[in-house]
Amino acid sequence: MSYIAVEQKLTLLPEEYLSDVSTFLDTLLNKRRNHSLNVTEKEQTRQNREAFFSLAGNIDIDEKAVVDLRKRSDIK
Repeated sequence: MSYIAVEQKLTLLPEEYLSDVSTFLDTLLNKRRNHSLNVTEKEQTRQNREAFFSLAGNIDIDEKAVVDLRKRSDIK
């Protein structure tokens, strides 16, 4: 159902139901935000992991290579 259709149906509701509907819509909105945040965090974690392993795959076991890796990956 589109946003406009929901809005039209809400205007037809009696006043006594608006509080319950508002609570329900807030719950749906919060679930959507939490889901979006979780997806964003998971995607960022995946990208960080991929970036780390792509850099780590290029390491030689010498001090200069480790220092270069730290500079490129912002590891302090």
